[in-house]
Amino acid sequence: MRRTKDIGLVSFILRHGPPWGLIGLIAGGRASPCATSGSTAAVAATSTRVRGRLASLGGIKGVGGTIVTKPKRQTTNGQLLRYSDFVIRHFPTPSSRTRCTVKSYLTPSIAITLMAKITYKDSGVDLQTYQESMSRLPKLLKQTHCPRVMPWDNGFAGLFALDFDGGIFSRNYQQPVLVSGTDGVGTKLKVAQLVGRHDTVGIDLVAMCVNDTICCGAEPLFFLDYVAMAEDDPGLLEQIVEGISAGCLETGAALIGGETAIMPDLYQTGDYDLAGFCVGIVEKSQLIDGSAIVPGDVVLGIASSGIHSNGFSLVRKIVFEHAGLSADDKVDFSDQNVGELLLQPTQLYACAVREVLNRSKSPNQDQAGAAVHGIAHITGGGLHENLARILPADADAQITRDSWPVPPVFRWMQQLGEVEADEMTRVFNMGIGLTMVISECCIESIQQQLAGLGLKSWAIGKIVDGCGESRWVN
Repeated sequence: MRRTKDIGLVSFILRHGPPWGLIGLIAGGRASPCATSGSTAAVAATSTRVRGRLASLGGIKGVGGTIVTKPKRQTTNGQLLRYSDFVIRHFPTPSSRTRCTVKSYLTPSIAITLMAKITYKDSGVDLQTYQESMSRLPKLLKQTHCPRVMPWDNGFAGLFALDFDGGIFSRNYQQPVLVSGTDGVGTKLKVAQLVGRHDTVGIDLVAMCVNDTICCGAEPLFFLDYVAMAEDDPGLLEQIVEGISAGCLETGAALIGGETAIMPDLYQTGDYDLAGFCVGIVEKSQLIDGSAIVPGDVVLGIASSGIHSNGFSLVRKIVFEHAGLSADDKVDFSDQNVGELLLQPTQLYACAVREVLNRSKSPNQDQAGAAVHGIAHITGGGLHENLARILPADADAQITRDSWPVPPVFRWMQQLGEVEADEMTRVFNMGIGLTMVISECCIESIQQQLAGLGLKSWAIGKIVDGCGESRWVN
């Protein structure tokens, strides 16, 4: 039978006596298991109408247990279920009561008073520690703020001014379109927990959201985060938000709020999950949606920083389960150990895309130009699946094999796990984190811009007539 977790049941038993046949009784918070299946649980107290106090060390006659503050010994007849400072002793039947030492007798009314002391902390949420966690975060948020962030101390939401009437921060939007994106970090979090470092996954969280948002030419405006944890841990939360704040600083997005949820019944100690939310803006006339892509355009691949934040269920299976490596093990192609290699943060592309778009606008039209016709963030599904998302129905992308150097980490994983090449390209970015589809005449100029920003890029394919697919060519 299912164990119940309703403290109202205690009040019922104390008022009306124990219902025989009941299997378990809540002890508050993370209680140890109740009586085993087939036994009967009861509290050694009955209603005030029948007994005013416990009459003997063995409990009240006809009642199957005794409430005691500190049991002298555990008997073979019953199990102990702790509740705050006292113990509820369970017996299989009313007749199998066993005597035990009681330091103080408890009347039902006193027992009710003790049970009323249950707190949020008893259920796994420590509000004092929670407040300590919250006190560490404001400085991390404020360092990302710009004048467009409007103060609302102790408010229920973050405020962000879309535009100003004049001055250097004025955008003078004509037809502004808001752009939103949300994502998480996935099971890369398990690697962070294994290594004991949690700031890099905060950067990952920002990158996974912002890199999606900029694919339509949007400028990131602000960011929100959601952190779900098993228990209050100020140091852990601070590390995570430090990474989120660093990612927001690099992309120009203001971190204006977030939520921290403590859920001990859903997560094991040390576990947590992250979700991020980004809002950006773009002029309708400058929206990049792939519709301008035409045959003759070039596919430009921009380097990733490594695995990024996709495919980590497969990564962990290969590295830790199949190959039996530990996070501290060294690899022969890098100065980093396994943990550091896997935790390399996702590349942030917002500044690079903004720079390219600002320089590539046509002087004769208010368009994102004759230059950039499409942008794709290469995440789960690999290069072909994500590039195909922006292709018109009458165009294909032909990608040339071996047109860029695949980083050693992917070859290493493929060999460790004996993974087929097609599976690798379907799961991982294989060294290309972002693609731009651009006019052929602009390829050299844009590559130079990217190089000046520290990003390598390669012409990896071209657009031809087709049906909206991306495929390999030799």
